[in-house]
Amino acid sequence: LKIKENNTVKKLSDFYNSYIEKNNDYNNKINGNDGLTYKEIIDKKKDLMDMNISEIFKLEAPFNILYYLYYEIHDGDPDCDTNLTLAKNFVQNVETLNNDSNNVKDSPFSQILSTLSDDYINLKKKCTKFPDRPKIEPKEISVEKSGKDGEQILLQPPEGTSSSSSTLNTVIPVLSTFAIPV
Repeated sequence: LKIKENNTVKKLSDFYNSYIEKNNDYNNKINGNDGLTYKEIIDKKKDLMDMNISEIFKLEAPFNILYYLYYEIHDGDPDCDTNLTLAKNFVQNVETLNNDSNNVKDSPFSQILSTLSDDYINLKKKCTKFPDRPKIEPKEISVEKSGKDGEQILLQPPEGTSSSSSTLNTVIPVLSTFAIPV
């Protein structure tokens, strides 16, 4: 999607409606008869569908790093020294995204960033040499109320889902949608 010229997909819901909703390939069970389908997993995260595509691409680098680190460190004897540079890159990316204007309290962007960050903490338990990640601090949206005394009203985006689910169950199905051939 990123390299496609004249891309009409502006939000994740545009992609979902065009390529997933009526595509039977996404209705195949993932792990045999007992597993969920890709569509069922994605449908559980419909609250992320209003996310702007450009926001998703900002999360691509830390997502890819974390995915690779999970792949490399999945066994009982992980080589943490080899992956230390990648872990530092992940932390750097998260620091940058923590200050991004899209990191607003309860937004899909902050939910995904928080989930990625939480899952990094789980990896850090296996590789204690990995650097600490910054605390995720989404911003409140404040809008000045016109009228008396210059009051401020805090506006908050609609409630989303908790970020306590793991990356493998929450973020990967949604973000990897863009990597699945259609």
